Amino acid sequence: MPFPKVNRVIYKTNLLDTVICQVRFPPILKIDTEIPAAFQEGVRSLYPHLTESSELLYIRVEPSQSPTEDFQEVRGTRDPKIYGFTSDDKKWKVELTRNYLALSTKAYISWDDFIGRFAKALQAFVGIYQPTNFTRVGLRYIDVIVRSKLGLEGVDWGELVQDYISGVLVVDSVKGEVRGYENTFQVALEGEGLVRVITKTVQSSESGEPCFLMDSDFFSNRRIKHEEVFPVLNSFHDCALNLFRWCIKDKLHHAMEADQHDEQS
Repeated sequence: MPFPKVNRVIYKTNLLDTVICQVRFPPILKIDTEIPAAFQEGVRSLYPHLTESSELLYIRVEPSQSPTEDFQEVRGTRDPKIYGFTSDDKKWKVELTRNYLALSTKAYISWDDFIGRFAKALQAFVGIYQPTNFTRVGLRYIDVIVRSKLGLEGVDWGELVQDYISGVLVVDSVKGEVRGYENTFQVALEGEGLVRVITKTVQSSESGEPCFLMDSDFFSNRRIKHEEVFPVLNSFHDCALNLFRWCIKDKLHHAMEADQHDEQS
């Protein structure tokens, strides 16, 4: 395992902003041509609100045969439909298109709760559309460190985040002058898939406070059968806390008030 294994914990102060699970599949045109009424019935008890939209496509066209003229960009729509099914509190959303099914939330409580909700949506989808396989399975965690919520106002990022994650933010000669920072890396996971990690400085939309974002996207691009989806997702979940703990220092870990537990919050 690329990241050292740690004990499962529940954090009293959770940094998770958004959690997303998505499975992609070969295009099913029926989703575009027929209203997904049966699928809606399968998820409506949890997600009663429906929205419909169309994906915007950007197409480059050549205005003439003259090699001296620039290409002209034209925006068009081709009607790949996106059906959104949202909970009453607007914090949970299922999206269905002709090539993916996704669940996202800003109110993550526990893995059992999250994966149970996704299982219900996936069961409805498989029962109705019977995909031959999935071409991508992904699980994404977006954490945002807001120091004021942890009583850490004024604490340098170098005291909270490992130096290999914080980069120039911990270099004494420049850290006071850095106005923006972003780093991306990708790591192969033992046994299944990859994780792409983006770390960067952001500002709170509420207060403008400087914050630090960690976006961890676990995914597998091999062809995956329906019965393999949940073992793959469970393996990603098992690795997620190990990665998070590898990225942060003890000061942040303790500020979040971690309790030993047998699953990740």
